[in-house]
Amino acid sequence: MALGIIGFLAFLVCLGMVIANKVRKKPVKYWLIGAPIALIFFIVAVSTSPTTPTPSQPSQSPTTPTPSQPSQSPSKPTLTYAEQAYAKTVSAQLAPLAKAFTKLGELFQNFQTGNDEWTLQIATQILIIRNTYDEAMKLDPPSSMAEIHLKYIQAMKHYNDATYLITKGVDESNASLLTQASQELLTGRQLTNEATQLIGEFTEAHK
Repeated sequence: MALGIIGFLAFLVCLGMVIANKVRKKPVKYWLIGAPIALIFFIVAVSTSPTTPTPSQPSQSPTTPTPSQPSQSPSKPTLTYAEQAYAKTVSAQLAPLAKAFTKLGELFQNFQTGNDEWTLQIATQILIIRNTYDEAMKLDPPSSMAEIHLKYIQAMKHYNDATYLITKGVDESNASLLTQASQELLTGRQLTNEATQLIGEFTEAHK
């Protein structure tokens, strides 16, 4: 596994050296595309930051129920161990993912293709996103959260697809591919928001 990662990083370093010559011929393209891509990474990073659902405050009535007529609250099913574990796992996966998107945003603000350190940092963040996708695909959600999981893995797939479009777009100096990557990121962001909202609603309903 370690050798595979090192080989992947080394490949991207070599890739960056090849790209350097292309960038010198078309430098304007990266100034025009780099900033929007960086902004999108920052937006996606914020949306993927895990948040802890805030318990809703019970409404306070000005009147107190009389002893002869006690208030009765319907019983709610509590979260099972599997449901709690799934919610915590998704949150744990989103934390490093958000950091990776933030770092990529910073890197894309200042293109340095041909710079080995810059290329390695890009490769590291891309590797985090792809590993998160692999981890998400291995999750076995409880049946009660199957719909939520479907949205979650769809989001991860869009993020994963974006990494390949980004590496190829930079390799080929292809603005169209980078634009496609941006759309994949935004779609993944929307699905992530939907999935995390559903998780929040689910956990609140079972407290």
